[in-house]
Amino acid sequence: MKSRNKELEFMLVFDLIEDTSKKIHMQQLAIQTCINMIGRTHQPIRVLCKER
Repeated sequence: MKSRNKELEFMLVFDLIEDTSKKIHMQQLAIQTCINMIGRTHQPIRVLCKER
């Protein structure tokens, strides 16, 4: 009976680690998407000035 409890406990811990890993990955993708969007919208604008 104890071995079965340990197996269940291991499975629960593994599921928690897997869920946490997926959440972290999704957060990294969201941050990367935001950074890319900000980078595209704030690209440097080249301004040409003519001398008179």
